[in-house]
Amino acid sequence: MDTIVYYREYDKGGDHTEQLKKALLRCRITKAEVLHFDPGVYHFYGTYAGEYECNISNHSPNGKKKIIFPLIGYKNFKIEAEGCLFVIHDFSIPFLVAESENICVIGPTIEAVDLQSAQGTVVSADGNSYTVEMDSSDPWDIRRGVLVFPACGLYTECDNFIRFDRNGNRVRGAGDHGYYKILAEKSGENCIRFINNSEIPEVGERIAYYGGERRCCAFFLRGSSDISIENVTVTRHTGMGVIAQMCENISLDFFRVIPKPGNVITTEADATHFVNCGGVISLRNCVFENMMDDAMNVHGIYTQILRSSPGEIYVRYMHNEAKGIDIYRKGDVIAISDKETVLPMCYANIRDVEVLNNDTTRLLLEEYTQLEAGLVVENITRQPKVYMGGCTVRNNRARGILLGTKGKIIIAENYFRTEDQAILFECDPKYWFESGSVSDVYIDGNIFDDCAAGRGRAVIEAVPREKTENGRYFHGEIRILENKLISCTAPLAYINNAERVDILGNSVEGNGTVNIITEHTGKTMIQEDAELNIVEA
Repeated sequence: MDTIVYYREYDKGGDHTEQLKKALLRCRITKAEVLHFDPGVYHFYGTYAGEYECNISNHSPNGKKKIIFPLIGYKNFKIEAEGCLFVIHDFSIPFLVAESENICVIGPTIEAVDLQSAQGTVVSADGNSYTVEMDSSDPWDIRRGVLVFPACGLYTECDNFIRFDRNGNRVRGAGDHGYYKILAEKSGENCIRFINNSEIPEVGERIAYYGGERRCCAFFLRGSSDISIENVTVTRHTGMGVIAQMCENISLDFFRVIPKPGNVITTEADATHFVNCGGVISLRNCVFENMMDDAMNVHGIYTQILRSSPGEIYVRYMHNEAKGIDIYRKGDVIAISDKETVLPMCYANIRDVEVLNNDTTRLLLEEYTQLEAGLVVENITRQPKVYMGGCTVRNNRARGILLGTKGKIIIAENYFRTEDQAILFECDPKYWFESGSVSDVYIDGNIFDDCAAGRGRAVIEAVPREKTENGRYFHGEIRILENKLISCTAPLAYINNAERVDILGNSVEGNGTVNIITEHTGKTMIQEDAELNIVEA
């Protein structure tokens, strides 16, 4: 029995995918606990990679994906790769951890080279047009007047673009720029002229262009428990950094999503994302920069009732990027709500589950209950606790973190510099169908630097529901304590639909005023020096 397998015994250079398969096979046969890589650069191509069915939340298109490290059914296993650069070619997922327990990945830097994005520098601007010299490292083309990204035989159209200043920092208040109706034409060697722009960037600005599809991710964690990702760096990837679904106990320590020198893009979607997970989600001393979406999103999934009879319901996964995830298990508890208040109307226990297809699931219930079609169903069994401490979030598109779990949440001593809300409590039963109220939240000792200059009502926002009920609240307790605002023009907090709100000891750099807005809240305790605006229903 091997305790450690050394990859050097299989290393023949070139494409390491097949060599890795042999090393992983030996690990499985001998029940080795560690696969160790010597420092160096390792290229992995999808040509000889195995394909696995992957329905990944908030990604598209889903289906069969090429996997480099298929860690499926492993227990007590560690990948040691300190000082290693894993270069991922083709649209491949570096790590799939599925139906596994006690898995640890330590040390590698991950860089994907087949992408759906490109970046460049503005070299001239006039009237309603500007010209960008594109970075030579990023493939691009113009087709029928549209910027496209060629990779792996596909051409992905540009969907959006983000502006950065000369130093690689987000242009304040610039927000998202939809690419629609913008004409592109080649203009000299490696340059593009963009015409019909509503807003013209300044010469010297860096622009990140990206497409709307999320084909892959760096880590896909599914149906697993006790997963640790330590000292891992993702510099560029077409999709998310880490996406976990139906997992328990995930720890990210010194996990970094940071750009290579000179780049302004890292992941083309979120840095981390957790869907219908349980146990504890812990992020410590992480750095999240230049993502094309949020740093962290924690939520469940709403399904919608198609039809029901006493003791059974047929539910449908409504959003395309939620289909096939299979969030229900025998013995789970569900809450049934209407779409306007999103307050539970009743609860039920699942007696059995029949997955009909990726769209529709039949749930047999212990209760002999008749339910209306059109109501939404939330599985409330898996509600993770969340801890985020000592982390940095900056220069990304959109928000900092989105939180939707009834487990205890502690967000402490982090640094945020985000275009939109730094912290958002959101729930959407009509488009994304992402579920999750919060019950017990501490936001303590963080620095919010120039946040919410783009979209949002406040630096910390709890989004209102379409309707409310007197004496009932969607959220439980939210405490915002001892935080500091720097250069923020938006209020510190807009809290809606919470049973208890404590906002105490917060400060604004330069002795400014802490502005707070509340609406439809229960018991509140607000610091005396704050300017409080209570919105009446």
